[in-house]
Amino acid sequence: MLVKGLFDLVSLETQGTEINSVVKLNSSHVVFSGHFQGNPIVPGVLLIQLIEELYSMAIQQKMVVREVEQAKFLLPISGAADALLTISLVNLISSDENFVRLEAKISTPEGISNKSKLKLIKSKQHG
Repeated sequence: MLVKGLFDLVSLETQGTEINSVVKLNSSHVVFSGHFQGNPIVPGVLLIQLIEELYSMAIQQKMVVREVEQAKFLLPISGAADALLTISLVNLISSDENFVRLEAKISTPEGISNKSKLKLIKSKQHG
């Protein structure tokens, strides 16, 4: 789903415990009309949701964020123009299929925008 049309998936690759993806930002998305008018930026909570959705897609299992251990927003991501974002995820715990701890990094052409550590659990809903 990629945050209801805010992002379009360009690529998604899994290698061992690492997942690398590229998404394209949709600058015409309605979220930018209010966040923030005249200076649109991607809300941080939607970046966290993007991480959750990409991980779920990569493992073909719905996961949900249980805890945000750390979230550093280093550079705002402008919504003024369509941009490519590079997302790198590293699974720090792989022994329990119901629980995962991820280290995530979201980058733009300008540099690293977000560094996060998240705990995700398997969703009780199917899909």
